[in-house]
Amino acid sequence: MIKIKQIFHHYTKWEDFKNGLYNKICENPEEKISLSIELLSNQENFYNVAMDMFKNWSYSAEHNLTDNAINKNAWIGQASCCFNHNSPDYITIEAWWKLDDDTRKLANKTAQRALRRWKSEHIFKGSLWQN
Repeated sequence: MIKIKQIFHHYTKWEDFKNGLYNKICENPEEKISLSIELLSNQENFYNVAMDMFKNWSYSAEHNLTDNAINKNAWIGQASCCFNHNSPDYITIEAWWKLDDDTRKLANKTAQRALRRWKSEHIFKGSLWQN
């Protein structure tokens, strides 16, 4: 298996950080949970939001999607919910556990599909190959 080289960016460049992904307080948490459930349950919309998030949050995407130590599916879901409706990670995690097993499986497949596309668009730049 070919591994890609991790790209590091200082947290001050991370768009997910700047937009509240790691906030510990959330206004209207029940509304954000509902919006997260809605997004993660609609696979076409989730995929499109993830692709928009990758484009708009390029530093965060590059930093996280080249990190072989994190759960990339989880980051894609959490970052997509934050990008779409300003949901911090802990709210999306709560929403995740309210989904049924089949919906969680579909959301994971969608995250993997988005990740494959991101890799296909970025890995061939040459800078991500690990030497």
